[in-house]
Amino acid sequence: MDKPKVKTYVHSKTYPVNSIRIPKSFQATPPSEAKIEQCLSFYIENGYFDREIILNDNGYLVDGYTKYLVVKAAGVEKIKVLQVHTEITYPAPITPPEPIKKLPWWQRFVQDLRSA
Repeated sequence: MDKPKVKTYVHSKTYPVNSIRIPKSFQATPPSEAKIEQCLSFYIENGYFDREIILNDNGYLVDGYTKYLVVKAAGVEKIKVLQVHTEITYPAPITPPEPIKKLPWWQRFVQDLRSA
């Protein structure tokens, strides 16, 4: 039996910060203040972030919650994100062969007589 084929590709795009959907699992466990401070300090010192915001096909956050919180607190409206797209192709269903039609013995006997 063939396995499903999975293709994944990533593209960078500018995305409105307010449109990023945050899963409840991220909201339930926010990063520590030290981690947020580290992210902000790195940005101030270097002029860029040390992490990316990664979204799935539906715009849900997959990674980069700390950066999201820093950007949101700064009031930024649009941010460059990586959006991961996944395509799953399932193999065609297997069609069973036609069932063998069984004839009663007397019909087979008649067919045999006709073919002879």
